[in-house]
Amino acid sequence: MYDTPVAQVVVPGTPPRPFRLTNGTRQGCPLSPLLFALSLEPLLSAVRADPLIAGVAYRGEEYKVSAYADDVLLSLTCPVPSVARLLEVLDRFSGVAGYKVNMTKSTALLVGASEGDAGIMEHRHGFCTTTESISYLGVRIPGSHSEIFTLNYAPLIQCIKSDLDRWAKLHISWLGRVHCIKMNVLPRLLYLFQALPISVTQSDLTSLQTAIDAFVWDNKRHRVARQTLFRPRAAGGMGLPSLLSYYRA
Repeated sequence: MYDTPVAQVVVPGTPPRPFRLTNGTRQGCPLSPLLFALSLEPLLSAVRADPLIAGVAYRGEEYKVSAYADDVLLSLTCPVPSVARLLEVLDRFSGVAGYKVNMTKSTALLVGASEGDAGIMEHRHGFCTTTESISYLGVRIPGSHSEIFTLNYAPLIQCIKSDLDRWAKLHISWLGRVHCIKMNVLPRLLYLFQALPISVTQSDLTSLQTAIDAFVWDNKRHRVARQTLFRPRAAGGMGLPSLLSYYRA
């Protein structure tokens, strides 16, 4: 597929001329993220195998690092020696691969750390530190497990209800309103359902489902039962998402 690859730039009114690609991949090529993952895996393996980098131990396993593309999440104990060793590993990797840590976008969430450790993380290693929460792949990770719902679900539910109120003022067909829920609202909720290992009360889901019903019916009397709308179109319904069913799944 990449044996003497060529590409063309299409410019209106000008015949395209092919040119050779000497590095990189074509735009949108599925090989690009695969190559990046392969290039990053040696770094992740080095972090996991290094005994001087202490991770979080749970049920006989030690968890140190997770990564999605270039977004890396580290779970370390003994922060001062572990981070010092980690930066050494990163420097060696940077010298070979050319990748470097953007310290302005790197934040350390300190859980139970002393003020001295926080000072070393900030002044010696250059990390921004916090004891409240950090964001990773669109999810807020707090220092306390009890705040996961408050930082993630509560603002999302409020945002969805605000969106529904705003969309209700637009001239959207009944079928279009159902599609708005399926294409915009449901994916945002599914992401948290899958990413966060916490319970969501049925009352919260019912409240949001009621707001969805009001939007779908334009705040008018319901002419079809909710359970009927939940059915697939082939079964006489509209495929309206049942939040409780998706959550349980």
